[in-house]
Amino acid sequence: MHRGDKLSVGIPTLCASKCIQKPLQSGADAEKHWRQTFLHWPQELRQRRVLGTSFDEQVPFHSFLTEDGFLPIERRTPADTMGTHDAIIPFSSVLTRK
Repeated sequence: MHRGDKLSVGIPTLCASKCIQKPLQSGADAEKHWRQTFLHWPQELRQRRVLGTSFDEQVPFHSFLTEDGFLPIERRTPADTMGTHDAIIPFSSVLTRK
C-alpha cells in the first residue's frame, strides 16, 4: 500500500471478512497488538498460519494458545534436529502473520 509518496508498512488486523492494514507499531504497542490479534482469533478461521519473526525465521504452525507475553504454537512436522513439534514465540518477536 502507498500513503502519499511514502511506502506504508503495516500490520494486518484480523477480522472475519477482510484484512485491514494498520500502521506498523513498535515495542509494547506491537506486542499488545499481536496478543490481541491471537487472543481474539475468530473461531471460523483455521489456526494454521506462518509467523515471521525478528529472528529472520518463517515459522509454520497449525495451532496456538495465547499466554501473557508468549505465543505457544504447535507444528505438524518437527522443525529441528531434536524432533520438536512445539515452540514458544515471544509476542515481541512477531513481525508478520501469513
